[in-house]
Amino acid sequence: MSPSLIIVGVIVFVVVFWVFCRLQQFAQTSVQSFRVKNPKESAQSLPTHLQAGIQALITQNKKISAIKKFRKYTGLGLKESKDYIEALSQNEAAWPDVLPREGITPELKKELKNLISDKRKIEAIRLLRERSGLGLKEAKKYIDELESLRSG
Repeated sequence: MSPSLIIVGVIVFVVVFWVFCRLQQFAQTSVQSFRVKNPKESAQSLPTHLQAGIQALITQNKKISAIKKFRKYTGLGLKESKDYIEALSQNEAAWPDVLPREGITPELKKELKNLISDKRKIEAIRLLRERSGLGLKEAKKYIDELESLRSG
C-alpha cells in the first residue's frame, strides 16, 4: 500500500469519527433540555400545537396517548416521557395558556367549532377576527390550535 492511500484512509476515519461524536453530543444535549425539572418551563418550551395536543389528551385522561405523542416529538425514552406527562397531569397550572380567552364568548367558540368541523376554516378565521378584534396571524393561530384540540 502506498503511504498516500494510508494517509487518506486515516483522514477519512478521523472525519467520520468526529462527525459521529458531534452527532451524539447534539442528541444528548437536545434530550437533556426536556428533563422534568420544572414542568412549567418545559411545557412552555414545546411548540404550541404540541402543548395543545398533549394538554387535550391529559384533560381527556388519555395519558398513554399523551406519552406516545411526547415521545414521538422529543425522542425521549418511555420512563422520561411518562415522568414528564405525570408531572404535567398532577400540576395543570404548569401549562401555559394556549388559547386566548378574552373576547371569545362560549357562543362564538361554538360557532367556530362548527365551522371548523364543516371544513370552513377561512370563514372561522374571518368570524373570529370580526368578533374579537384579533389580527389575522393571531386568529389563524387560534383556529389552528382549536382545530388541533378537536383532532387531538
